[in-house]
Amino acid sequence: MHILSAGYSDQVLGYTNHYHDGHELIYIISGEVEVSVSEKTFRAAEGTLLVFSRFEEHSVRVLSSEYRRYTLLISSEISRGSENYALSSILVNRSQGFEHIVDCGKSREKVRLLFAAIHSETNHQKPMYSKVADAFLMILLSEIYRIAPQRFLVGENKNSEMVRRIQNRFERDCSADVTIASLASEFHVSPSHLAHVFKSITGYSPIDYLISCRLSAAKNLLAESEKSIKEIVDACGFSDESNFSRTFKSKTGMTPSEFRRQNLRRSIDKPHE
Repeated sequence: MHILSAGYSDQVLGYTNHYHDGHELIYIISGEVEVSVSEKTFRAAEGTLLVFSRFEEHSVRVLSSEYRRYTLLISSEISRGSENYALSSILVNRSQGFEHIVDCGKSREKVRLLFAAIHSETNHQKPMYSKVADAFLMILLSEIYRIAPQRFLVGENKNSEMVRRIQNRFERDCSADVTIASLASEFHVSPSHLAHVFKSITGYSPIDYLISCRLSAAKNLLAESEKSIKEIVDACGFSDESNFSRTFKSKTGMTPSEFRRQNLRRSIDKPHE
């Protein structure tokens, strides 16, 4: 099942900067919020969809007295293999100029009903609910494609297949020790061609994408396990603890230990939804 969780809330609560171990979709039924992600800040209101990859820390500040929304948390496995890659590309890839907000316009009621159907299937768990919920998810992504096709990578060619295979490899095993040169040799292209194509499609260099996979895995282990920093370094493919701490702080603004303490407090206090 690709859906990790499906929620509905009418509580007027925002989020400070946070992460998810999965891609997130938020559909705003009513209200207005201010969103910060990837050094950008923008406003979103009724009938709009917010899209965040699992690499993107983001915050939401509520600007209205009412804030009703559906939320979906989607597994990173949705983009593995060629079958769902095109439709899931809006969740994964961040090419230049990507916008995290989608105005659903005349399709807002259809989008709302699809979120409601996924929420109902996921939470009631009737027979075959996982297959039904995933089917509704594919219909939802197809509807979003009809609204904003420019946010998707449509049609696989030799270059996009190469990128997809590299992404899938990094997602499966982020501890792998690879270089652009070794990848280029494997796919019989030049290092410069591989780097250019990969970044044009994903918005990341191959190494930055691999580091993002490692950081995502490390965040999950810091928040959800009692593994030591050394164990996390070994599991996620960082060269040593110093390199891990330096990289982690440059990307998140805090040390791994500070991140672990912060998420421990959140799990106890539950100040957010």
